[in-house]
Amino acid sequence: MGKMRKIFGALLMPGLLSTLTVSAMSPEARRSFTEFEKRVEAEDPEALYRMSVILEQGYDSIPRDSIRSISLLIKSAEKGFGEAQNYLGYLYRRGERVRQDPDSAIYWFRKGAENGNPKALNNIAYLLLFPADSERVFLPANADSIAAAYLKKGTEAGLATSEAMLADLYLQGRGVPADTLRAELLYRGASEKGLVEADRSLAILMTGLSDSDSTGRALTLLGNAYAHGRGVPYDYSKAMECYLKAAEAGNPAAMFILAESLDMFPDILHGLGAPDNFTAHFLRERAAEKGIVTAEEAAAILIPSVPEESEILPSHCGK
Repeated sequence: MGKMRKIFGALLMPGLLSTLTVSAMSPEARRSFTEFEKRVEAEDPEALYRMSVILEQGYDSIPRDSIRSISLLIKSAEKGFGEAQNYLGYLYRRGERVRQDPDSAIYWFRKGAENGNPKALNNIAYLLLFPADSERVFLPANADSIAAAYLKKGTEAGLATSEAMLADLYLQGRGVPADTLRAELLYRGASEKGLVEADRSLAILMTGLSDSDSTGRALTLLGNAYAHGRGVPYDYSKAMECYLKAAEAGNPAAMFILAESLDMFPDILHGLGAPDNFTAHFLRERAAEKGIVTAEEAAAILIPSVPEESEILPSHCGK
């Protein structure tokens, strides 16, 4: 998270912390903090972790205490608190506040994952799939399939990054059988949760573009497919969602199309979360700055590159 914190004097004991905050806390907050201290003294795993976070950063008149912070974090992790296990794994992988140790990072990520912590599920999968050179020796032979299993659990827990990573695996047939439709559905789920990278992956998958093509271009082509019912069911609302995301990514053809649409239907972007400055005039000016001033110029970007109907699968550009 950050560099080693400066140590302020001797280690703070729980009983001392309340005296440090008396002047800054209201009576109600002081009573609440006193109860929290009691949980720390009783070695409640969650309280240990929360206190570790407080001491890592310092809070109000409580000074930072890196040594005690990491001690409490380790104790919380050892007692099975998933958030602490995930964070400790992160620190071991990064070599922050502890020595860098890939084996310990894997161990604690796995412990957090076994305890159902969503971030740990995602992190252990990422480490298994994209290990640093120093970590490869610690990985099992079937690392891809193990990672897929963790990502499935992360997906079940509603983690968008797990959905998108699992979609990548299904698209590549890595650790799971290749399944383009399953990948599409997973990208859709991650997209609906607001993961921007999933929007890009989904648009590329649906339009048949390569990874080298820009997000804006892919989304513009997908919007055009929805607007004309080309390879996907006609859905003007989804088309506008795609065009909007493409315009936000800087695609001039999408900007021009939105400007033309707003001229005819001023409320066409209502409810789509468009920026306040996305008026027809603004979008037309931005498109012109990038060389698109006529419908023919916008169409020239789109039409020659639109894939055949059989190359486009049903999809979703949800927010």
